[in-house]
Amino acid sequence: MTKKSSELKEQTMILLRDINEVKRCLLYRQKQLISRLVLLLKKVKMLWTFFSPKDQNYAALSVEIPKANHAGRCLIGRSEGLCLTAYPDDGGTWTIGWGTTHINGKPVTERMRITKEQAVAYFNQDIAKFEYAVWSSIKVPLTNNQFSALVSLAYNIGIKAFKSSTLVKKLNAEDYKGAVNEFSRWIYVSKVKSNGLAARREKEKALFLTPDN
Repeated sequence: MTKKSSELKEQTMILLRDINEVKRCLLYRQKQLISRLVLLLKKVKMLWTFFSPKDQNYAALSVEIPKANHAGRCLIGRSEGLCLTAYPDDGGTWTIGWGTTHINGKPVTERMRITKEQAVAYFNQDIAKFEYAVWSSIKVPLTNNQFSALVSLAYNIGIKAFKSSTLVKKLNAEDYKGAVNEFSRWIYVSKVKSNGLAARREKEKALFLTPDN
């Protein structure tokens, strides 16, 4: 084989390798686009259900919204702790049950008491709001563990703070690694580091990074 033929063969192999690499990239992007399209269609279906005639109820709407898994709910419950008597949290907000701050639209007040059964009911009502907040804010595919970790974060920092966070912006830009690093920014109360919040953020990060079974 002449030197020229050898070089031609080598260049052809490089070209074929590059073509295969482009194919793999296109296939990966195609899968991502399909996942995002499926997510978008689910949201369109949800909005159609919500704005369609009155015989469509909220139960039909809630079926389309993912739920925090057992690990996520346990993380929230253990982090919040159960208290049947109202107490001021680290930020001074009156809180009861598992982190409940409002009951039937009204703020929790000092000396308020509830039963454990009521605490469970309020927790279920509260977590549904944060599940919806995460679901409606994130535009990229999430595993159940990732979704549940984000619900725990939102439950702690609040819906408004979550929706406007850099973490959400990075996730929606498909920067999953950068988003994970944002958990550690939410560890301060009045600009003072909270060891409790730091520990909770580490648990949320660990859940976010754990593949679904």
